[in-house]
Amino acid sequence: MVIKCLSINMGNSSKRFFHRREGAKIITLKNIQPLSLNDENNPLSESLPPVVESSRRPSFFNQKFLIIFLFILVFAIGAFLGEKYLVRGEVKLPFISISPKRQTLSNQNLIGKVTVGNSVIIENSLNGRVGKVLVKSGDTVKEGQKLAEIISEEKNPDRDRAYQNYQEGKKNLEAAQIELQIKQDDFFAKHRRFMEDAVARNLPVTDPIYQQEKLEMDRAEAEFKKQQVLVSQKQQTVNEAWKNYQQSFTSLTAPTAGTITELNLIPGEAIPSRVAVIKTGQKTEITFSLPADKAGLIIAETPVEVTFADGTKQIGKVLRVDENGQMIVGLNQENLATFVNTPVAASISF
Repeated sequence: MVIKCLSINMGNSSKRFFHRREGAKIITLKNIQPLSLNDENNPLSESLPPVVESSRRPSFFNQKFLIIFLFILVFAIGAFLGEKYLVRGEVKLPFISISPKRQTLSNQNLIGKVTVGNSVIIENSLNGRVGKVLVKSGDTVKEGQKLAEIISEEKNPDRDRAYQNYQEGKKNLEAAQIELQIKQDDFFAKHRRFMEDAVARNLPVTDPIYQQEKLEMDRAEAEFKKQQVLVSQKQQTVNEAWKNYQQSFTSLTAPTAGTITELNLIPGEAIPSRVAVIKTGQKTEITFSLPADKAGLIIAETPVEVTFADGTKQIGKVLRVDENGQMIVGLNQENLATFVNTPVAASISF
């Protein structure tokens, strides 16, 4: 029989437990008075080594098991969150994305020209004086509409001939109109006579008086209608003569539709080189040629500072870039008159 003693230190007192092995069983002997192993009265003090009191620490096996458990736990939680947030996309986490560095342009200076202007200058290269002015500032005109007549200092035989034809046609028309009035009065008189005489007396159609008055009325009516046709022809001749006469004058016409502004025409005075300006109502478009390796860097809505020849600066934005590498810029505010083919400088940053 083997008896072992275990001593546990608890403050100022200690407890001892004696065990006895009987076969496969271990019998614990309890209620033993605590004795010190170093006590001379303890019968076991000589046979047992002195008890060394020490603190209880986890074994190496327990530490390894704990580390493995924590690793598995962290891995499981990470897999669950990754599947939920990343794969299924239920929650978008604020990840930081790193993109390749993009090539940029800094204060790139470009030279272009206005391809669509909001205004058109009406210029004149003719010699002469201003005749009749047909429009005024603020009027809306159509393309090709006549704005003013120009009186040339040189003689124009065609114009003189056209004017003579007009005057002659006008006299013929007046004579035809007088004759028309005579024939109209004659027809009305014979019609009234027929109605008040033959019809009012209920003369039969076979009556000679009825037949005579009816014949005279019909002849007068035919002459009247014939004269109406003649007058219409004379009127058309006069209109053609007047049109030819007007066309013999040099005239200024509107190159495009829009609103007349800055009209500078005074009847009787020499024609100025800049006659007027037409506001077209179109949005200004300025075209710049881009280097082939830079065209792909331009995107719509990119801000552009545009400088005109007189130093005026305007803020615009990129409207589009075509397949030929042409960048088209539009002004944000149309508070400046722009004209086609005007050279423009621009500074653009990306």
